[in-house]
Parts: sequence; C-alpha cells; structure tokens
Amino acid sequence: MSNYVEQLFSIEGKTVIVTGASRGIGGAIAEAICQSGSNLVCMSRSKFPENTELQKYYYQCDIKDSSKFKQICEMTVSKYGSIDIFINSAGVSLPSDFKENDNSAFEESINVNLVA
Repeated sequence: MSNYVEQLFSIEGKTVIVTGASRGIGGAIAEAICQSGSNLVCMSRSKFPENTELQKYYYQCDIKDSSKFKQICEMTVSKYGSIDIFINSAGVSLPSDFKENDNSAFEESINVNLVA
C-alpha cells in the first residue's frame, strides 16, 4: 500500500472505543485496532474478553447501564483527550415467543441494539 494511502486511513494516535468487544465481530475489530497504534478502549457486558491481549484495554460494561457507560467515556476523554472513533458492535438477538404475545425478548433486543 502506498505511503499516502496508509497515512490517509491511519488511526494511529486516535482514540477508539469498541463496544461488544469481548467476542464476535466486535472482538475481531478490537483485535485489528489493537495493532494500529491507536488508544483503544474496549467494553462489553462479559466479564473478560475471549482474546487475552485485549484485557489491558477492557472494561466490563453493559451499554444499557448509561451511568457506567458515561463514566468509561469520561475516563477515556480524561486519559486521552478525546474520543475520535466510536464503533458500536454490541448487540443481541433474543428469540421471541410471538404465539404467547410475549414481546419482552423483542423489547430487550430493541433496547440493546437501538436505544442503548
């Protein structure tokens, strides 16, 4: 890749938050960013990330907990000066029982995937 393109798309020195970073797509994104030279902050509701390399960047936080989420964002700004990139990869897909008119799983999915 040309030096120009590398500079154009570089996130080196940028501060990046990745939610849903314990596994799956969010974990893979966080792993890639971990090698970029950026200031990485990972969070997920899981206690530990699957990739142990991410543990030093990792904070346990359910994104529905707005006060804890805000606390981590404020800590990030205090430590690094800004949040330059935010990647929201947190999400759930819960089965619903539409036969019983129970919308709780659907509502929980909406609250995590859209509201939080």
